[in-house]
Amino acid sequence: MSAISIILPTKQRNHLLPIALDSILRQTFRDFEVLLVDNNRTENRVSGEPELEPYLDEPRVRLIEYPEGSTAAMVRNRALPEAEGNYVTYLDDDDEYFPTKLEKQIALIEETDSPLVTCGFVYRICGRRRFRQHRADGFSGDELLLEVIPTAQVLFHVNDGAARWDAELGTVDDVCFFHDH
Repeated sequence: MSAISIILPTKQRNHLLPIALDSILRQTFRDFEVLLVDNNRTENRVSGEPELEPYLDEPRVRLIEYPEGSTAAMVRNRALPEAEGNYVTYLDDDDEYFPTKLEKQIALIEETDSPLVTCGFVYRICGRRRFRQHRADGFSGDELLLEVIPTAQVLFHVNDGAARWDAELGTVDDVCFFHDH
């Protein structure tokens, strides 16, 4: 059993997976599993991509086939029951982690005994970089509503078996997940 399960859904962006997977495999905290959820069409499956084979050969990466057309929430929900880690976190196929993300978040969740923590992140748009929620030691009260941007890739929570994403929402499912937990 791994300490952390990372759920990585992909849909029609297999070409971006090497960047996302490399950022996971470069983590300073090494006790994790990756649940790579393939939500592609039949002709574009992850298992058929030669450049992805080295990642699929990595023992910590487990491929989960899921039918194309599912929402991000549905895909994450499909992977959650298979997550064997004590904690769960997420990464979208077009994003990447800083090398110490897992190390810092597991330390924070264990230090605070909180069921869910977030981290800072960087927006990269049109060649510009903007850092968000990286200076605060913590958030509480109204700050949780006004200051925290709970995108899926910053969420890190206890794997209690009860966590589920709202599959009825087309967007903002990550915000609702955050506020429900």
